[in-house]
Amino acid sequence: MTTEQLQLLPSYEPLKRNGLTDENIRQFYSLDAKQRGAFLNSFKNATQTPTTTPSKVQATQGTQKCTGVSVASVRRMALEHMEKDYVYRGKTFNPKKEGWKFEFNNRKRALGLCSYRKRTVYLSTFFINQGSREMKMWVNTMVHEIAHGFAKEQFGERGHGWLWKDMFMSFGGDGQRCNGDAEFGDLLKNPVSKYTMVCDTCNYQSPSHKIKKRKSACSKCCDKHNGGRYSANYVLRQVQNY
Repeated sequence: MTTEQLQLLPSYEPLKRNGLTDENIRQFYSLDAKQRGAFLNSFKNATQTPTTTPSKVQATQGTQKCTGVSVASVRRMALEHMEKDYVYRGKTFNPKKEGWKFEFNNRKRALGLCSYRKRTVYLSTFFINQGSREMKMWVNTMVHEIAHGFAKEQFGERGHGWLWKDMFMSFGGDGQRCNGDAEFGDLLKNPVSKYTMVCDTCNYQSPSHKIKKRKSACSKCCDKHNGGRYSANYVLRQVQNY
């Protein structure tokens, strides 16, 4: 059982909170129902050490480190959003009722994806497992992709046009083609892929796993300075990391 499969199990997070490692959890699920209780008790007894009661530490506002989110928690959020009714210009779109579904993928160049052909919304476990992005960003990404599905189903529109943007913002999203809350860090110093795409104007960076034969421009700069149209002034530069 892979780590991603473990994280989708309903008891994964409670077991982790009780101190079990992924390997311990694999052992737990390899046992039958009667043996699991004894395994948990033996694990707790083995890990307990007599200590004095720790003094209560007052948390300082603003100093807590963000530890990201889990695959399981993102999955719950995504399924909740797939069951919602979205209303725009008098039309209603409920992804689940319309036959759309949610799945994970492992894409390394996009946080999310909307497949019109498969009628499926995807989120990337690769970026979830990086552990540096808050849930609000995944909610924004989910609404971003659902707006694509709504625009295509009800209005026949594809891509990041004005109708999609207006719809996305009316659902509570930020209206951006690329998620501004996605903190990839300095990918040139800490690469997660063989190449990094870099915008020399705004210093936007994104991972890239293949040599780009066609030039692409920074969508943020094109949106900000050229009305969303392609401009050669903002062509991304591809840097080879190793």
